[in-house]
Amino acid sequence: MKLHKILTLLLLPGLLLSACSLLEPEDDNHDTFDRVYREPAYGEGLLIRAYTLLPTNDLWWDDVATDNAVTVDKNSNYARMATGEWSAIFDPQSLWVNSYTAISYVNLFLTVVDSIDWRWSDKSMDLMFERRLKGEAYAMRGLFKYYLLRNHAGLGPNNDLLGTPIYDEFFKSDEEFFKPRATFADCVASANADFDKAMQLLPPDFGNLASLSNLPAGFSEITDISKYNTVFGDNQLQRITGRIAVTSSRAHQRMVFSLEANG
Repeated sequence: MKLHKILTLLLLPGLLLSACSLLEPEDDNHDTFDRVYREPAYGEGLLIRAYTLLPTNDLWWDDVATDNAVTVDKNSNYARMATGEWSAIFDPQSLWVNSYTAISYVNLFLTVVDSIDWRWSDKSMDLMFERRLKGEAYAMRGLFKYYLLRNHAGLGPNNDLLGTPIYDEFFKSDEEFFKPRATFADCVASANADFDKAMQLLPPDFGNLASLSNLPAGFSEITDISKYNTVFGDNQLQRITGRIAVTSSRAHQRMVFSLEANG
């Protein structure tokens, strides 16, 4: 009996130590944010997320909200809005959460875009990728600011024309999001500032070019047309550009500003 107790006492520390090591968590394969610096595709994914939040990705039947068309669907969101259900808790036209989510992703992307090796093997192409992606980011942020103005601007308590809160930095705490609405004019100026930055960085259109003589204005430093085509060529079609998205968005925004300013 004594021998049994002695053996138990001798073995107990070893068992406890092995149990402790057994409960220690092993290394896992969960990703951390640092992966965006090691793998450029993950960094670009922050920007691509904003693309996925574009309201034009889905079908919108806005014509039935005007004199252009009439819906026969009694459960249509527009019919429900017109018959008294339109409220803060039922607003099918709301782009508030959608737009600010996109802007947050763009702001986060802009904090890391300069620190990612987009093409570590070629410094000139790395700078071109950085330029294009930065231009897209500014254009997307300006575009979502336009959506916010179009859908959520209005008169304040003193009949002042108000826009929406402006966020040009990525915030890490909820408290930093509690900002008052900016004036409508300030929101227009903020979006236009983003569009101006975008147009300095983006070509009017994406697509392969035949020779250096076809380079758009502002790209004279490029000396290899094949590199230009890799970064700004056919593979980038349907992404936001200077001519189609940015210029048209500014025109629409000015139209909305004119309508709002004139009552």
